[in-house]
Amino acid sequence: MKKSLSVADAKKSFSECLSRAAAGEPTVITRYGRPVAAIVPIDEIEAARGPRGPRGTLLDLVDLEDTDELAEVLDRIVAERGAPRPVADFD
Repeated sequence: MKKSLSVADAKKSFSECLSRAAAGEPTVITRYGRPVAAIVPIDEIEAARGPRGPRGTLLDLVDLEDTDELAEVLDRIVAERGAPRPVADFD
């Protein structure tokens, strides 16, 4: 049976949530009563991904001829999302 916890309760009992996942039981995390995340057994994640190729990246999803085409696709994705996400500065 799925257990449901608020964010605050999940923070307090995070170790318990991990133990439940290790035992095969998912925990749904809610914010203001609405489900927003889940802590699930790793086997469920691997099963949801399905068989993966050697790369296992975004490039597996699209058939691109060259890097210019990749740049165009990524620009379109960013434009559809609206405001760009902040980028970490590693300098």
